[in-house]
Amino acid sequence: MHIKILSFDVDGIINKSLLSKVECNPYVSRFLAQIPTFKKVVLEMIEAGEILFKVRYENNDKLSVIRDNHDIPYIGIVTDRSAQGLITALGKQDFILKEMSFVQVRKAIFSNVGKLRYGPKLWEINKLKPHESVLYQLAAFAKEKKVIPHEVLIVDDNPEFRFIAKSRFGFRVYPDNTVDIDEKYPVFGQCVTAPV
Repeated sequence: MHIKILSFDVDGIINKSLLSKVECNPYVSRFLAQIPTFKKVVLEMIEAGEILFKVRYENNDKLSVIRDNHDIPYIGIVTDRSAQGLITALGKQDFILKEMSFVQVRKAIFSNVGKLRYGPKLWEINKLKPHESVLYQLAAFAKEKKVIPHEVLIVDDNPEFRFIAKSRFGFRVYPDNTVDIDEKYPVFGQCVTAPV
């Protein structure tokens, strides 16, 4: 089946930041999902540290692959980073935002969405991955563009998030090892039914 919407995360997919190394660990990911307030605080501290210590990431060649793929009509970013954190993660390659159809960031204490030089209007949300409400905007975008769920591909390091994207929304995910994740984990107790 043809992919019409590609959604990817910046950490872990574009660069190997500290944030991505922590979040892609399934045990840490599951633990942080249980206490989203703590996760928000951790994210704020990491992003503040990146600014304070002028952390710069070397983005891998996946940016050019994404940028040069003209077969996919809609490409976007869904990240737990704030707008400022996204700027830090992309660095000099923030021009890729010009190619994006959507960009979703975390609503942060010191949100400054106006700092992004390029890209579409941002979606700012309060919830964090793997909460299913993180995918509501993307689902609405797909519906608006008349794209069926199976034509949406989500590339993300967070295993619970991939599981929810696949099992609750019918999106395709990469890597697709979601069968290893079971609903026995309490993270799924925080989920609600997606709006129609």
